[in-house]
Parts: sequence; C-alpha cells; structure tokens
Amino acid sequence: MERNKCNAPQAIPLDPHPGRDVIILCIAKLFVYIGRVNPDFISRTELDAGIERARATCSDPLCGLYGPGSMIWRISRHSALFAGSWKAVLLQLAHPWVANAIQQHSRTMSDPLGRFHGTFRVMFSMVFGSLDQAITQSIRLHEIHRRISGTLEEGAGRFATGTPYRANAVEAMFWVQATLWEGSITWYEQLVEPLSDTEKETYYREARACAFLFGLPESVMPPTWKAFIEWFNQTLDSDLLGVGDIGRELGDYLFKLDRLPWVKPGIPTARMITGAALPAHLRDGFGLPDPHPGTLARRLRLLKRTYHLLPSRARYIPPYYEARCRIKGRRKSDPLTRLGNRLLIGQPELVS
Repeated sequence: MERNKCNAPQAIPLDPHPGRDVIILCIAKLFVYIGRVNPDFISRTELDAGIERARATCSDPLCGLYGPGSMIWRISRHSALFAGSWKAVLLQLAHPWVANAIQQHSRTMSDPLGRFHGTFRVMFSMVFGSLDQAITQSIRLHEIHRRISGTLEEGAGRFATGTPYRANAVEAMFWVQATLWEGSITWYEQLVEPLSDTEKETYYREARACAFLFGLPESVMPPTWKAFIEWFNQTLDSDLLGVGDIGRELGDYLFKLDRLPWVKPGIPTARMITGAALPAHLRDGFGLPDPHPGTLARRLRLLKRTYHLLPSRARYIPPYYEARCRIKGRRKSDPLTRLGNRLLIGQPELVS
C-alpha cells in the first residue's frame, strides 16, 4: 500500500544560499513571537485569568469584591482621599508611557470633566460595585487599553524618543495602581486617623484582588505592604520616572482647572501639599513649590479639623451610599446620593 504522502517525512534539500535560511528563520520566529502571549503586556487571556482569580476572592457577588466590613470600603469611602489625587496623577504622569499615552489618546485636555467622570466610574464600580458590575468595567477598560499604543514623542527617564509603548503594559499599569494604593493610605492617615501595620496589610491584601481585574499577575506585586512601600520608594528614585515637556504640560493643566467652581478654592492648597509630597526631582520637574514645613503643617492641621467637622454626607462619597442601598435590597438610592453621583461621575446611578 502506498504511504500517505501528507504524513511522510520529507527530505529537505540543501539551499545553495544558506544566508537566506537565517533570514527566513528570523522572520518565522518574529511571527511566532507576535502570536504568543507577551509577558510584558496584558492579553485578553491574562485578563480572563485575573478575573477568575478575583472571582475566587469574592464571598458574596452582591457585595462585590469587598463589602461593608472590608478595609477597602472603610478607606475608599472617604472624600479626604481626593486631597491626594493630584500627587497620584503627577506620579503617573512621571512615567513617560503614561504621559505620552494620555497626550496622544486621551480627551483630558479637551474634556477634563468627562475624563474624570469616566475614571471615577471605573474605579468606583470595581470598589463598590457588585461582582458583575466590577467585571463588566474590567473588560470594558481592557478593550480601551488594548487599542492604545504609539511611540514616545520625547525621551524621559530611561526611555528614549521613539520608544514604542502600549497602554496595557504590565509595568506602567501596575505603577498606576501603586500610586493609588500609596496615596489612599497616606491621605487617610493624614486627614482621618492612623492605621496599624495589620490594617495596612489587610488593605494591601484586599487591593491586590482589584489589581487582578486589570489582568495584573500576582508576580509583579510585592508580597507585603512593607515590601510594597520599599519598592515604591525605590521606584520614586529610579530612572523609570522622568518629567518631560509632555508630562509638565499635562501637570500644569491639572492646576488650571479653576474654571470648575468646586475645584478653584482648593487649587493653592493642592499645589502646596502636592509639592511637599513629591520627591525633589519630580517636584522641580513639575514646577511645584517646596513649602515651608511650618506653613505646610498649619495647612494640614486646618484641613484635618475642617474635614472632621463635615457631616458624613460630605465625608463619604456617593457611590458608597449607593452600594449600601444595593446590599439592603433597595432598587434606587436617595435623591441626595443621586445628586452627588451626578456631580462626581456624571450620572445619577452607578452601582445600584
């Protein structure tokens, strides 16, 4: 019986031009590489794996990843954390990939309010939403990031002009998460109350579940809060960060949002406390003042006293109240919460 020629081993003739084989092999390897999962970037496969890891931490899908008894809710419900938002954003802009991606693809400059509303909707859905709501935002954000790529228009830090970037890069995305975690703890302790080491470790352990919704692998996250802070401080002094003209322009714009009536009164204080909170080389890069320690201490004491005099409706953000209504089985939150949501996220409901 004649053997099936399709299955028969074929002899490979020698190529009279051996250099051509090397070129063909390199091209073949390139296509294989492109088709493979790149460990430096988050693919949909890795996102799905992260979602399953996050799902495994959830004990009640209605409560979501966290719930009323979690450290995440206890800390993230406070509007005091907005005091540190400028620092977090500037640290993100100090990563050249983040600054260039925002400058080239974001509507921050043309529609800052819409950009902030969109950011808050994602963040608060993951923290205060049900499990389904959190996962929906996770997939939506990944699809947005998947389409964002480009090359650096200017060099900064360790990155040269022309370096390619992608929004779903593991390193850059974890840095964004890290600025939010560090800022939340810092400003909670600054304006609300001190936390024990155990409470910080609990917060960090819970926060890692949210990072899974971005597809971030556990391997990039330091194992403990103490190790995380050590890594964070080392990164601040590393060449991963650098303020170029693009980052400086975006940073300047953040402090020119005084056309928003509820932001304008806080701009001078925001510049002061943000400048004091940044390392000297980044503070100088963004052109922020280095306030006198005595002036800064007095301003922070005033902020803390004022914050503690506010009613709970002003101290806790609307999505927190809306999430409590959902858990209690109420289909709609109260009018005050709906109004607060309109101001903060641009719509009356988010996590009902």
